[in-house]
Amino acid sequence: MDSTVQLMDPALPETRVEFGMARAEFAGMQAARAAAEQWSACADVLREARAYPEVYTGPGPVDAARVEFAVRAAAADLAVRLGVTEPVVRDQAARADVLIRRMPLLWAWFREGEIAASHMRVVADVITGMPDQVLSRFEAEVLERRGLPLPRFRAQVRLLAARLHPQELATRHEIAASKRAVWIESEPDGMALLITRMPETDAHRALAHVDHLARQAVTHPDEARTLAQIRADIVRDLVAGDLTAGTGVGVSVGVLIPVETLLGVAERPGTLDGVIPIDPDTARDLAGESAFWRRILTDPVSGTVLDYDRRSYRPPADLDRLIRTTHPVCDFPGCGRPSRTCDLDHTIAWQHGGTTSAANLRPLCRGHHRLKHETRWATDGTHWTSPTGHTTPGAKANDPPPF
Repeated sequence: MDSTVQLMDPALPETRVEFGMARAEFAGMQAARAAAEQWSACADVLREARAYPEVYTGPGPVDAARVEFAVRAAAADLAVRLGVTEPVVRDQAARADVLIRRMPLLWAWFREGEIAASHMRVVADVITGMPDQVLSRFEAEVLERRGLPLPRFRAQVRLLAARLHPQELATRHEIAASKRAVWIESEPDGMALLITRMPETDAHRALAHVDHLARQAVTHPDEARTLAQIRADIVRDLVAGDLTAGTGVGVSVGVLIPVETLLGVAERPGTLDGVIPIDPDTARDLAGESAFWRRILTDPVSGTVLDYDRRSYRPPADLDRLIRTTHPVCDFPGCGRPSRTCDLDHTIAWQHGGTTSAANLRPLCRGHHRLKHETRWATDGTHWTSPTGHTTPGAKANDPPPF
């Protein structure tokens, strides 16, 4: 039998492997095309919001603030529909704008699925601020490297940009360093990433210091942790102020603990800020530790606290605590900002007869609080309706408190 015919036989593993490879490659191209389309659509929607803000804010005089609120309302609308965050929508739109305008050839390859979205993110971030006179050469050289794996592609594109950019690297570094920040990304099983953006030299110096301390600790005869675990514990203790007396910063983090768990008669989990699960032993430990933690016991049957109805506009401390406990995050769909950092908003406005009560108060982060009052975003306390008519449940309806 001819060898070519044999290789086409679907019963042969070689054929199945080759078919699987082709499927994966085709899916990768489809994913790139879909990403390009989504980025472009986000850019178009935000562009329309800038041109016609009345769609999102209603009729009235147009000024810069009103246009910005329209863009924010449109970004929120897209974020809810796509199941992503508003910064992701804005990033996708901004990348599409800059790539279509400044890298048209590269964008055409992207639209055809010949360059991965991960690679295009690198290019979009690198060319911000690059002068027009070097873009043609930069684009041509990037196209030659489009097939490289992402780590090598990222390194080579950054080196290429540094070589072609006429502005001094020190000046660009100073601008980039002004964007340093710290944030958290949650992971499964009660874990999280504490991420810091800082100058690379500082990052390497910090890691070298942590590694030095960890290698000293790992030599202790009673040490059972791995070197990686020790590094993580040292970073935690340094940042939390536990390695130097008096350096801790007092913060209030809600710890929700079922009373049966606290009493040791059940093993139901607790939560941090109402959203991050913690095991029963950790919950019990936190219930008796530092004043940095605010202990809140939940009813074992209903999980609720008695409602209130106040005559004052500003909620008293006990009602404030109730709302932030039963609504652990900003009520806007998909926001996720902890309620302890949010404003308390009257669903029915105070001036329109709304009461200062648990039934009429919801936490809204400052951005979404202003969005509700400055645009046509609206809520009935359970669902939110976008200026374009899309309705979605609020945070509590989507993710009620665990108890």
